[in-house]
Amino acid sequence: MYSMRYGTIPMVRSTGGLQDTIVDMGDPDGFGIRFNHATAEDVNYSISRAVAVYKDSAQMERMRKHMMQIDHSWESTVDEYTNVYKSLK
Repeated sequence: MYSMRYGTIPMVRSTGGLQDTIVDMGDPDGFGIRFNHATAEDVNYSISRAVAVYKDSAQMERMRKHMMQIDHSWESTVDEYTNVYKSLK
């Protein structure tokens, strides 16, 4: 999350919190690169996608701007949890 704040496009394996936090660039409003398996093929494909984004400066800028506007602060997280707990009453 720190890297996204400063415009570094994340490339992550789709596990746990990373799967929930990073939206793949192939999805609507995507801003990162996710892969499912820790295999040479998946990682290689992800790297080729990253190189393609790097070469397309307009797409890279859109992704950077979008991810840098996402609020991953504890304040917003606390608000979300509070709303969930209130809805359970």
